[in-house]
Amino acid sequence: MLEYAPYLFRSIANRLGQADSSYLAQNFGVGLNEWSCIALLALEPNIPATRICDVSGFDKGVISRSINSLETKGLVRGALAPNRSRLRLINLTPDGWRLYHETRAYAREREERLLAGLSKAERVNLTRMLNVVHANMRKSEGS
Repeated sequence: MLEYAPYLFRSIANRLGQADSSYLAQNFGVGLNEWSCIALLALEPNIPATRICDVSGFDKGVISRSINSLETKGLVRGALAPNRSRLRLINLTPDGWRLYHETRAYAREREERLLAGLSKAERVNLTRMLNVVHANMRKSEGS
């Protein structure tokens, strides 16, 4: 199984998800899906939930529940887009930005531990290859 790429992807994703979800819930009161929304909103402010779905690959229901939970916690705020009566744009609140910066350090440390033993060139190459796999996956979903 260790030579079968989909198994490795799934195994890594599951282990990362379990550990990160537990850490985020215990230390920051948010789940992994909520944190994924926060991280994307920090990189792309003022976007609709559909954009979060497109980038993250999460189901609309998951993102909707996550955004609602984050709004209840005061971490994001939604507002109707000008001239678009049904489009809600989501942004981080000051508390949301604070949480993002606090959790970002954890994410960077986690990445560093995961990539330990890889040279800078290997890290760049790994990221490039993962982006190719990601793009291939998006193409295959559309077919």
